Amino acid sequence: MESTIKIDGLLEAASRSNMETVALTDKYIMSGAIEFYRKAVSRNIKPIIGCEIGLAAGGRIFHLVLLAKDECGYENLCRIVSRSHLEKGTFPVPAVDEQYLIKKSKGLIGLSACTSGEVSFLVGKGCEKEARKKVMDYLKIFEGDFYIEIQRYPSYRISPSHSSLSEILIGFTLKNNFPLVATNGVHYIKTDDFAAYQYLYKIRSMSSKSDPLTRPITNSEHYFKSSLEMERLLTISRRQSSIPASSQGNAIWYWIWAKLSSPVLIFPEQRPAAVI
Repeated sequence: MESTIKIDGLLEAASRSNMETVALTDKYIMSGAIEFYRKAVSRNIKPIIGCEIGLAAGGRIFHLVLLAKDECGYENLCRIVSRSHLEKGTFPVPAVDEQYLIKKSKGLIGLSACTSGEVSFLVGKGCEKEARKKVMDYLKIFEGDFYIEIQRYPSYRISPSHSSLSEILIGFTLKNNFPLVATNGVHYIKTDDFAAYQYLYKIRSMSSKSDPLTRPITNSEHYFKSSLEMERLLTISRRQSSIPASSQGNAIWYWIWAKLSSPVLIFPEQRPAAVI
C-alpha cells in the first residue's frame, strides 16, 4: 500500500507520454509481472520486468533494483525473489545476502536504488572510499550493467537533508565517472492522487508488519513525470547524464520507480531492446 498506481493506469500514462518502454519493479514481489507483460505487449509497449529487492550486507538491509535483460535474467530474478521470501525469518523484510545475488546475477541489470540503497547510505555517511569500492563490486557482479540512481526534486518541495544527499550523490557519481541513471520515485500517477496515497499509507501504517526501509512521502512531487519534465529537473548536460555504451546500447534512462514503476529508455533506433 505504498502506491495508488494500477497496471492499466501505468500503461495509459506511458502511452500518453509516448513512452515506448515501461518497466515494472514491485518491491519484494513479482506477482504483477505476467499481467503487466501481456497488457504492455497488447499496447505495443516494450515491457521490462524487474523488482526492488532487499539485500543483506554489513549487518543491514538495503534496497537494490534489478531488471531482467534476457530470459536467463528473468529466471534468476524469479529465483532471487523466491529465495528472499524463504529467508524471511532471517531478515526483517524479504531479502537475500550478497553471495546469493552473485550466484544469480547473470542476465540482470542492477540499479543502486534510492536513499535506502547501500551506495547512497555510504555516500551520505561520508564514506566515499567505501562507496567507490561498493560500486566497483557491483559493476563486477553485473558485468558492467550497474547504474547509480540520482534524483532531483524542486528544493521547495523536499527536506533540505534529502536535497543535500541527492546533490552529494550526483557529485560523487560524476566525479568518479560511474554509469548513472536519473530517477524519480513515483507513488501515484497525478499530483491529484497524492491525497489518496496519504490515506493508503495511513492504513498501511496500522499494520502489525513494519518495513524499516519504508518512509512516507510528504509531498506531491512523486507523480508520473514525462521525459521532458525529468530533463528540466536535471540541469546536468545530456552528455554527462547518458549511460556509457554497454550491452544495452548508449541509452539515456529516466527511471520512474514505485510500487509500479516506469523508466523511459531511449534507445538508438538501430539498436533493438532486449526481449524478455
